Amino acid sequence: MSKIEKMSILGVRSFGVEDKDKQVISFFSPLTVLVGPNGAGKTVCILLRCLTGVMQ
Repeated sequence: MSKIEKMSILGVRSFGVEDKDKQVISFFSPLTVLVGPNGAGKTVCILLRCLTGVMQ
């Protein structure tokens, strides 16, 4: 099974381009990833979970 342990962000939008500006996000197991095209409702799923604690 494949596993993502961490991700580095550098030089994207508000993140600087120098190494000192790099941000590292560490993931814990299990990791859930929502993937889909724009307008598919990914953000709505997250907001429902945050506001109500329920996923439909």
